Amino acid sequence: MRNRERTWCALVCYTLVLLATLLAACSKNEELCLPHSSRVVLVYMAGDNSLGGYAWDNLDAMARGMASAPSGSRTIAYVDTPGENPRLVEVTASGTETLHVWPGPQNSASAATVREVVSLVRTLAPADRYGLVLWSHGLAWMPSWATGYLTRSEARMVESWPQTKHDGAISETSASFLPAAFSAAASWPATKWFGQDTGESPSGYLDVEQLSEVIPSEVFDWILFDACFMASAETLYALRDKAERIVCSPAEVIADGFPYEKIMAELLRPEPDLQAVCESYYLHYARHAQSSYRSATVSLIETSQLEALAAATASVLGAALTADPEALAGMELSRVQSMDRYRRHFLFDMGSVVGELETRGLVPASLAGAWRAQLARTVIYEAHTPTMLGLPLDACCGLSMYVPVASYADLNEYYRTLEWYVRCFPADYSICDK
Repeated sequence: MRNRERTWCALVCYTLVLLATLLAACSKNEELCLPHSSRVVLVYMAGDNSLGGYAWDNLDAMARGMASAPSGSRTIAYVDTPGENPRLVEVTASGTETLHVWPGPQNSASAATVREVVSLVRTLAPADRYGLVLWSHGLAWMPSWATGYLTRSEARMVESWPQTKHDGAISETSASFLPAAFSAAASWPATKWFGQDTGESPSGYLDVEQLSEVIPSEVFDWILFDACFMASAETLYALRDKAERIVCSPAEVIADGFPYEKIMAELLRPEPDLQAVCESYYLHYARHAQSSYRSATVSLIETSQLEALAAATASVLGAALTADPEALAGMELSRVQSMDRYRRHFLFDMGSVVGELETRGLVPASLAGAWRAQLARTVIYEAHTPTMLGLPLDACCGLSMYVPVASYADLNEYYRTLEWYVRCFPADYSICDK
């Protein structure tokens, strides 16, 4: 039996044994029967990394938000932070109550752990509806091995906030080697990006394909990513059948996270107003008392429209590549809006990319217009500040995409394995050959 099969069998057995124990207890004492809720929000906090200290701050904020939560609703959080065994806690207005503690460390950035936690919560907290908050670092569709792309821009290399293990090699660079103009750069707040566990050796990461495999379909009606960069077309297309709507950011998310004290009650409603949640997040940072914190991008995605957006994107890319097979491989990236602050940009505003292709005469105005109309049906709410931690946002449509330029050959080979690539790029087009 393969390791994955052994792990899955062990998880099934664990869940069945736990359920049998609970049911047996219930038959002896009615007070132990599992309550059925109208709404349960599962907060999956993969915080065994540089974000560990923020996890408990966010849990405290959730507890304050529970004071006005609808009756019959529950918030349950899986919490994995450095130096502690993972635990499952219920968040109430009085604080947190531990439901289960794992006997040893876990890799919270593994498919097996996500699957186990989702199964356990559905057992312990039956509900009419479930929502899912995915809280951790995040890097859109990027594979975990592509750390070479995560070199900080010069402006970021002098920031004083804690770095992640991805930046280990970069942190050795002394600020004294930087131009004088950067020595007085603003000290921006820390940000987060999804699926890292530094308790592993080497660090554990959860790629988007794995995340798609372990989130069950038709369980969660919404997903909220409290993580950087997850509003990417590639990522969301892989998750299109996992929830009806997804709240996410095309750029970074400040490590303090979403303002849970303000949004928790809304998230717990049977029919939450997710646009109001997005607005609360945006305004929380746009109007922040500290100017360095006035950075936010947020999108609300209608997942039922992602297939149509992929079709529209396929038409645009097909037209551009027919007109010029080198339209993407040779694209001047400085002409399109980047959404990340790394030296080698890999996330670009989708509207900016389509606009550049249209401006170059490679895509007819009618086709570009049809694409924008479909984008509006897909991104049903979007808000962004003028800059993102010093990065000017001259364009921000709410979704990012990758541009497979020739100089990114290693990423291109991986990129062609994604569902989005297969759906949107011509079958006879091979970015690896460019």
